[in-house]
Amino acid sequence: MELVNTLKAVFGEDKVMVIDEKTDFSKLPNPFKFQNLIDDGLLDPETIKMDGYDDCIVGIVEGFGSTRLLCYDKVKVLERLVKDGMAYGEALEYYEFNMLGAFVGESTPCFLDKF
Repeated sequence: MELVNTLKAVFGEDKVMVIDEKTDFSKLPNPFKFQNLIDDGLLDPETIKMDGYDDCIVGIVEGFGSTRLLCYDKVKVLERLVKDGMAYGEALEYYEFNMLGAFVGESTPCFLDKF
C-alpha cells in the first residue's frame, strides 16, 4: 500500500488505479487501438476487426498453431446492438447468425461469454 500512496502522491490521486482480484475489468477503459496492435507486431495485418465495436474488444486470443485473434465481449456486443435499436431477441439472433456464425477465414474474431 505504501507504493500505491507514493504513486498517488507523484502522479495524482486520479491517475493511479489498483487492480486486484476484485477489479471489474469490464469497467476499465479499453487500451486496444487496432493499428497500434498491428504496428507493434501483436496482430497480423490480415486480422479481421468488426468495425464500430472497438470498445467491445477484451483481448487477443492465441493458441499453439493458430492465428492470434481479436476477442470481443459477447455481452458488450449484444448491448451495442440493443443500443443501436434492436430488441434483445433480435440482437441475439443477429449476433448468432451474422457475427458468431460468420466464418471469414483463420482471422475470424472470437467472442468471450463470461460466466
